Amino acid sequence: MVRNRVSDQIEGDARSSGETYPATTLTLSPTQELGQEYRIGNSLYRAFAAIFDSILGVPVFIVLVPVTASLFNIRMTSGGKIDLTNQAFVVQMILYVGAWVSYYIASEWSFGSTLGKEVFGLQVRDAGGGRCRFKQILLRNLFRPIDAIGFYLIGFLAAMSTPQRQRIGDLYGRTVVTTKTVPRRFTAFALWVFANLVLIGLVYSFWHFFPSA
Repeated sequence: MVRNRVSDQIEGDARSSGETYPATTLTLSPTQELGQEYRIGNSLYRAFAAIFDSILGVPVFIVLVPVTASLFNIRMTSGGKIDLTNQAFVVQMILYVGAWVSYYIASEWSFGSTLGKEVFGLQVRDAGGGRCRFKQILLRNLFRPIDAIGFYLIGFLAAMSTPQRQRIGDLYGRTVVTTKTVPRRFTAFALWVFANLVLIGLVYSFWHFFPSA
């Protein structure tokens, strides 16, 4: 319970004038902190943000598949498809998922948001409204592969069943996704486009210089 400053002023005036007023208090909800109120992020915006961030991973995956197939001797079928029965394929997926999760951890810890979240005006906060600790960011993203099962179906069902729209990672990390007061939408979108162009350029260069990979 935090006493409202307006209430303090009213009570002070009341004491000086001899009048009485009922005391009022301000109760902070889990998404508020002193002097600022936070709103839970829109679920549709979160979905679009996830799509934006996932697009960044497509060029990485395109390069990672043949590179790791060569390094770990992952067999390819006659149709050019990966033989999923090869145990080395697990190594490939671990590397990709590790890179994918690391992007979220680095972005959310450094800026409180990813490029996708920034474009749609979202940020990750502590459940009490403050800035997240690294442990919280780490926990919420270690559970991301589970939430992402079925194109984030697991995360969606979890979020829809909690008052603060928390997926499994949010529940363990004690975090929430909220709207951002002053999002840098244009800057984030420009960086997102630039990052995709760079990654696509790397993919083109890879296939140009290593056509047999």
